[in-house]
Amino acid sequence: MIIMPPRNKKTIYDKQNIHDPLIKLSFGRHGQKNPITGNLTKKGKKDARQRAKKINPKKVFKAYTSSEKRAKQTLEIIKENTKQKYKSAVKKELNENNAFVFSKNTKKIIDFFKNLAGNNKFAKRTANKWLNHKISAKIMRAPEEVADEVIRKRIGLVVRFIRLKESQGKIKETPKIHMEAITHAGIIMPVYERLTGYKYFEKYNDMPNVKETLTFNFSPYKKGEVKILMNFRKRNFDVTEKVYEILKQQKVL
Repeated sequence: MIIMPPRNKKTIYDKQNIHDPLIKLSFGRHGQKNPITGNLTKKGKKDARQRAKKINPKKVFKAYTSSEKRAKQTLEIIKENTKQKYKSAVKKELNENNAFVFSKNTKKIIDFFKNLAGNNKFAKRTANKWLNHKISAKIMRAPEEVADEVIRKRIGLVVRFIRLKESQGKIKETPKIHMEAITHAGIIMPVYERLTGYKYFEKYNDMPNVKETLTFNFSPYKKGEVKILMNFRKRNFDVTEKVYEILKQQKVL
């Protein structure tokens, strides 16, 4: 059974902006992996093919992936199963070993990931401890820091792009873009919690699976502003104000 996130006062249903945004950015997990080889399992490959069906063929498709084998294999399957032209890039900053924990002690973190292999219950418990700051900062970077870096590097990039096109008077000429980031639960969870302020994963111990994406829809809102709507598990949140707050704190805007 899929547990739904709570409804929020800022939950909105602006169908035009949600279903037809100028830019759509989705963060999704890699497919299921073999804990020994690191390659995708049959189920992982099947789920990746299903994910490809969600790519809108009428939009320009750009993809990003971590450098982990399972993430790159997931992206390759998606690309093979969509008729859309694409541009892709491997981004090391979305690597699980960097983005999930931002290791400060190489040996400890290698041991940490060895323990995760093949033990999903342990992985969930550990992820929740990390999200709840119960793991030493000497080993792992705080989840809020991870989230802020992703918001700055990915979401902030889109915001600046739209604002630039608007200042140039080229919004109408700008093609609609679908950006897909094949990443890890350790990216999706802290970003969701940072923008909603709700400790969802800690409460339900229910990490996102490969079929689910944390999706951001960007649309020109008013002069110099971009409306940002976040969707996860059939819930839509207006995160515009929170994203702008974070970007201004980081002096991106």
